[in-house]
Amino acid sequence: MNSDRSGLAPNGLPLVLRVPDVAKVLCLGTGKVYELVRCGRLRSIKVGKKILVPRAAIFEFLGMAEETALEPGNG
Repeated sequence: MNSDRSGLAPNGLPLVLRVPDVAKVLCLGTGKVYELVRCGRLRSIKVGKKILVPRAAIFEFLGMAEETALEPGNG
């Protein structure tokens, strides 16, 4: 395992990201990311007042989004 002190995984993303950072990664607005968190489509962790999104949750969301787009009637 890579013990890099930067806090970044080999793919370049930290273990957890704040909502504005997730918005940049996904090319979405922060409001849309907050909406995805609020409705449960994007898994998150609340620490105090901060909302953190695990790196794995981003990949889970992208997989879910891909499956949803491929369903009959969605395109």
